[in-house]
Amino acid sequence: GYATGDSDVFQFQQKVTGAGCAAPKTVENLGDELIFLGWDDVYLFNGIDYEPALSEGVRKEIFDTLSSTQINKSFGVVVEDNKEYWLFIATGSSDYCDTAWVFNYDTNTWSKHDMSTDNMSTFGYYEKQSSLTIDELTGTIDEQNWRYDDRTILSAMPTTLLADKDGNIYEYGYEVDNDDNGTLIDGWMVTKDINMTNLMARFRVLR
Repeated sequence: GYATGDSDVFQFQQKVTGAGCAAPKTVENLGDELIFLGWDDVYLFNGIDYEPALSEGVRKEIFDTLSSTQINKSFGVVVEDNKEYWLFIATGSSDYCDTAWVFNYDTNTWSKHDMSTDNMSTFGYYEKQSSLTIDELTGTIDEQNWRYDDRTILSAMPTTLLADKDGNIYEYGYEVDNDDNGTLIDGWMVTKDINMTNLMARFRVLR
């Protein structure tokens, strides 16, 4: 779109055909591109043309599980410190977003987060009002995974907030990596890169 200088104010030219946005709250700015949920893929738009952002396996799982009746509740969040775009969608018969697909636009990889215990509805940005104290730690001092005086625990640190369907507000905590609102996160890995069928072979797995 551009300014016309007359009573029409703006004039728009359509750049893309065949790829509409399925949920307006999923549109986010990655710097040089916009990312959004389409009707058959997640797309990256650079102002001139668009391209799919999903691999075939991820695309199939998202659209096989996506709730068509609740697609308008989908929303996107950019967590700039992690270079991530979080796509929240409702799956199956859920009335609210119970799954977050996370796109790391630096490494061009996707991961899936289960949010079914909280059912998120929207997000916001904020900054920490005070630095983290010892009394506020989750677990013991030895269990912490961050450095003292790290930027992520100091006041004025930008932070991402999420809200669930019941009106509760959650902060995305950089200093906690295995806790979801007091519940330990069950983690697993699925990959085609590791073949454990040959019992006499030696493997080195780099995490």
